[in-house]
Amino acid sequence: MQDREKIEHIFIDIRSKRNDLSYRFIKRLFDIVASISALLLLTPVFLILIIAIKISSPRENVFYVQTRLGRNETPFKMYKFRSMVSNADKMLSHLKSKNEVVDCKFNPNFLTNWSA
Repeated sequence: MQDREKIEHIFIDIRSKRNDLSYRFIKRLFDIVASISALLLLTPVFLILIIAIKISSPRENVFYVQTRLGRNETPFKMYKFRSMVSNADKMLSHLKSKNEVVDCKFNPNFLTNWSA
């Protein structure tokens, strides 16, 4: 079998097993174990971030909370470390008027075009 045929065969195998109950159970178990392990390993880093944010702005929240839409457009709250001022959402409309770039669009080739 050629390499491409082997890869296609693997993808077909995985697709056919996605509905298998044991496959879904093992995948879910791996997701949970990997998430808990990552949280335990990163706890010291999180504590340092919390302390740094509290030192820089003691009266403001450490976490930024935003409501997003998940699967089947079900709203959920997303929490992340605050990396901006706490009222950035309220300042957005005021700051948009000061933007120097008009109609700026994302260009995926920017780095390719401008790097050495």
